[in-house]
Amino acid sequence: PYCGSLFWIGDDGAMDSSVLIRTLALTRTEAGYRFRAAAGAGIVADSRPEAECAETHTKISRIRAALIPAEDQP
Repeated sequence: PYCGSLFWIGDDGAMDSSVLIRTLALTRTEAGYRFRAAAGAGIVADSRPEAECAETHTKISRIRAALIPAEDQP
């Protein structure tokens, strides 16, 4: 999943949902785990594209920093 929303509904009628603005998917390979991380922004009428882009980079940088050694960061 990336952006949009994620939800579940139980047999008893219980429900929970969330707006996805950061997602992380892990895939197991022969060499170990690979990850795909994505981040989005909440675009509104007075959004500034440069600020939204910077915010998205900030969001994803925290995930990258936690998963990629500093010497391997771009």
